[in-house]
Amino acid sequence: MKKMLRKVNLYFFSLISIVILSNCQIGLGEAVDVQPPTIFLTSPQADALVRDTFVIEGTYSDDLSVGEISITLKEVYTNVEYKQINAVIKPDSDGTKGTWTCSINPKELGIIDGTYVATVSAMDTYLHTGKATQTFSID
Repeated sequence: MKKMLRKVNLYFFSLISIVILSNCQIGLGEAVDVQPPTIFLTSPQADALVRDTFVIEGTYSDDLSVGEISITLKEVYTNVEYKQINAVIKPDSDGTKGTWTCSINPKELGIIDGTYVATVSAMDTYLHTGKATQTFSID
């Protein structure tokens, strides 16, 4: 009888262990950020001509969340680079994707007329960075 009771206990213990371990997430799991953000510029269009105050905007996505989006403008012919400008981030309900926007007043920032490459950098909370570029002209 004792042998049979031991077998039942062993069987029961094995069954419980299998159930518990099958629900355990082993490895990196979903809570670890392993991918850089993906970022897109939707405005201004490539090779567009902008005047006065203009808006640079787009969309982003990440496996967890984006903490910062910044824009750097570099004049194509002179290689003069203008400081980073932070964008306003508008996440969707789950925080893994959303839109971003940045209003730029060239006069306030001392940006002269010319052709520029805008480099938009999105950094997630684990410091992974995704980038996108767009060329346009300021008049």
